[in-house]
Amino acid sequence: MNTDKRVLIAIVLSIAVWLMYESFLAPPRTAPPAPGPVQTQEIPAIESASLPAGIPQTNLPTATPEILTAQQPAEPGRTIVVHNGLYRMSLAGAQAAITSISLLNYKESLPPPALTAWIRKTFKLGNDEKNNGTDNFKEMIDLSLPDALPINTSFVYPNGTVASVTGWNVGSDSDEISALDRPEHLVFSGVDQNSMQFEKKFEFRPDEYKILFDMVITNTSLGTIEGNPFLEWTTKLPEKSGGGMFSSSGQSAPRFTYLIKDSAEKKNLDDIEEEIIIQGDDVAWTAIEEKYFISAVIPENIRPAQIRLSASERIVSYKLVYPYLRLSAGESQSFKFALYIGPRDSTILQEQNAQLERTIDFGWFDIISKPLLLTLKFLNGFLHNWGISIIVLTIFIKILFWPLTNKSFKSMKGMQKIQPEIKALKEKHKDNKEEFAKQQMALFKRYKVNPLGGCLPMVLQIPVFIALYRALMDSIELRHAAFIPFWINDLAAKDPTYIAPLIMGASMFLQQKMTPTTVDPSQAKIMMFMPVIFTVMFLNFPAGLVIYWLVNNLISIAQQMYINKK
Repeated sequence: MNTDKRVLIAIVLSIAVWLMYESFLAPPRTAPPAPGPVQTQEIPAIESASLPAGIPQTNLPTATPEILTAQQPAEPGRTIVVHNGLYRMSLAGAQAAITSISLLNYKESLPPPALTAWIRKTFKLGNDEKNNGTDNFKEMIDLSLPDALPINTSFVYPNGTVASVTGWNVGSDSDEISALDRPEHLVFSGVDQNSMQFEKKFEFRPDEYKILFDMVITNTSLGTIEGNPFLEWTTKLPEKSGGGMFSSSGQSAPRFTYLIKDSAEKKNLDDIEEEIIIQGDDVAWTAIEEKYFISAVIPENIRPAQIRLSASERIVSYKLVYPYLRLSAGESQSFKFALYIGPRDSTILQEQNAQLERTIDFGWFDIISKPLLLTLKFLNGFLHNWGISIIVLTIFIKILFWPLTNKSFKSMKGMQKIQPEIKALKEKHKDNKEEFAKQQMALFKRYKVNPLGGCLPMVLQIPVFIALYRALMDSIELRHAAFIPFWINDLAAKDPTYIAPLIMGASMFLQQKMTPTTVDPSQAKIMMFMPVIFTVMFLNFPAGLVIYWLVNNLISIAQQMYINKK
């Protein structure tokens, strides 16, 4: 077997192994730990013990409290609903906490395309159509009482006890608040067992995912109160997938992400066994990150001294703990935040001016993936169909690499032509390998053939392929984006009819039959088995990625036919 084919087989097998690992086995990547004071350690829970001595004892500036407007105690079971055109938020009045956030531009799931529905009906295969809730909008807070609900504001006293507000007052008489035309405000207030008053102030703006949130604490007692304020966000612990070779659920497993010292760190929620503490006052934001959506908390005026991440049987919680604070009678302290609860869309994230776009990371080839995704967005702006945009982008990439691919095919065809002479030399010098190598190189020089010329151009294209693969796998732009609506109505999901991956496998088989080969029959059989392996892998791959690979194969076949005719 010549060097050219050995390299080719190694490349194909490497790509196959990499695709299988990335799609079915690889856990989400986590960035290396940031230098400095960030530490991970196991410590007692915040509810049962005072904070470690390592928290800075810096006193925060205090202010005279604002005079509160008249507020009514929230009735048990009262729910306040806020909507602004992009989301609908429900808050439990008695707990002053969020029970639901539905994103109105995104669905949890889509009905099957017409072709799939027809096949199921015709062959009586049943109906597995999913519908989460009556309106089927994407739900960001999958919690309900008696679960711990976001967003909790509290205070840890020096003896380790935690502030407990038994009843909240709400500053709104209406249960429906519309922020469609102008900003709207909602204020909750309550007093704990030590006469510490807590206020939660929300500001909702039209057509923005960002929600402004203030946590204000006021000492209404006659003495001094001291301790550590904290804000807590909770989310439901994802159910562990049953796994399996063809399960790709690990790719969308939620993660805890935070930006510290200009480094985005990630922690898989499934891996949290003991409480984790992260020291440092350079945390720019924290977030619960899904594959396509995030819920982020962005401190604005004061950075937390510590993050504490923990998990119970079904709830994940993280707390932003602030430096030790002393409040004299009548003094107050305000902590300002921005909440972003919405899609992981790079354009929208950049508009938040908080570096939230750092949550989008395409791995090792990020520097190539992002320009490819921007190009895809540009094309879709004209074509208004993401599937057609993928096809056009694939054609552009093939044109860009046409000279290299052309050189590769010509080199392989040249190697095929001189195979009889190589076999004759091998037989002639079977007992003298050095002489055979010398004569073989002379043969290459005479016919101007490069033994690696068929593979090196292909190696140069691999980073582009992997980069586009990552962009198509993780981009929200393809989620629920239709190509041919009656056949493929979600380019981020698999083709439910399996037509596209089967055609892709057939095209790969045809391409391989047309490619010049110099291997012996046993090695040729191994190579011919590769389309079968790729077809099985691609059955559950996103339809957008399958379309890219299929079009790439068809163009390569046309190119090979053109070269063969010459």
